[in-house]
Amino acid sequence: MSRRTCTAVWLTSQLALVARRLGVDSIGDHANRNVGNANGSVISLVSPTKWRIGMSHLTDRVEIAELVARLARALDERRFDHLRTVYTVDAETSSPRGTLNGIDDIVDVVRRTSPEEELTQHFNTDVVIDLDGDRAEVNTHQLVYFFRQGEAPHRTAGVHVRYAAVRTPVGWRFARAHISPLWRHVS
Repeated sequence: MSRRTCTAVWLTSQLALVARRLGVDSIGDHANRNVGNANGSVISLVSPTKWRIGMSHLTDRVEIAELVARLARALDERRFDHLRTVYTVDAETSSPRGTLNGIDDIVDVVRRTSPEEELTQHFNTDVVIDLDGDRAEVNTHQLVYFFRQGEAPHRTAGVHVRYAAVRTPVGWRFARAHISPLWRHVS
């Protein structure tokens, strides 16, 4: 499946979630004033207020999902200062290795514990976002490959991450992250 198709499938599922929250139970439910367009597709008409709320909800979900991707990219590209665009200033991260408090501590420890010769590739899956106004709980699974340039991975790990996201004046940010290793394999 192409990246465009994956994005379209994900976006369609998000639109379905928004539609359900707006009270549109199913496509074709005439009680919700559905009409067909020239292509034969069915469109549900809802009030402008509900539409704005729905679009805001969808926009929030997309922005939060993008945070997950931007965090992975910052780690994989070793652009550790970009973590400042993902976490709040007073963010807290916890894992079996310990707890880090504040973005300066997070950036410093990630930089110091990422050997130059070891690269990573993070894959996020099963991203579940539970919105509650200006806050959200985000759960995701990660598959992380550790490798040296031009070589096959020498270590692989499966991780579950639970984030607490908050809306800030500059957009959504993670205020908290709890990292739970699920498994690892060393070659």
